[in-house]
Amino acid sequence: MLDTEDVLLIHEALVQDFVGTEDPIDPPGVKDPNLLASAVSRQYTSLGGEPKYKTLGHMAAALFYGIALNHAFHNGNKRAAIVALLSLADINDQSISAREADLYTFVLDVVNHRFRPTAAMSTTDAIDAEVEGIAGWITQRLARKQHFQRSLRWRELKVLLRHQGVKITAAGGSKIELVKGKLRTVPDFDGDTREVGPPVLRKIRKDLKLTPRDGCDDDAFYGGTLALDHFLAKYRGLLRDLAHV
Repeated sequence: MLDTEDVLLIHEALVQDFVGTEDPIDPPGVKDPNLLASAVSRQYTSLGGEPKYKTLGHMAAALFYGIALNHAFHNGNKRAAIVALLSLADINDQSISAREADLYTFVLDVVNHRFRPTAAMSTTDAIDAEVEGIAGWITQRLARKQHFQRSLRWRELKVLLRHQGVKITAAGGSKIELVKGKLRTVPDFDGDTREVGPPVLRKIRKDLKLTPRDGCDDDAFYGGTLALDHFLAKYRGLLRDLAHV
């Protein structure tokens, strides 16, 4: 599950990514810390000491609902909510298999309460039914993620490599030196914000013996870290569209 610090990191990454664009998150920051805490804590709701949400789909629905509708941030709540949803799936070795257009419609359906039943019921029951509907939508689209089909930006990859004990230094020109013990590789490097495609990533892992064959499977390599740069790059169009609604 994601905690408050994770969601704050997502918001801050979005703020930085949209600086200087036509859709800046302005003003940035938390409007109400209590609303943020409440949004994040929905994942952990319990009844009689038992977790209310026992599946990833339900926990993701509760988290998304809270961030999108609590409006804890001054701006960028919908953008933070969708990145949090993608991140929660990712750290649980899952992905959301949906087109950007479908994700866009999903976000609008949630914020416009289209998952809420029309039958007369208490507010609590209506919200529970709404979250259940959202969970159904998410669960149908959860799929085991394929790490090697994922590209990263250098700044994100550097974090993962440092977690594996890799020393990183400039190698002159457009190269970067990666050293792990006696192992060394010198890939092309053209800036922290540039993407590292799957072929380059596979070579780096092979050269530094960070592959499943070497005892470093995908879970160990990616380490459950938030893949923020990946999502900000992959879903830039979606995030830009959400800024207008």
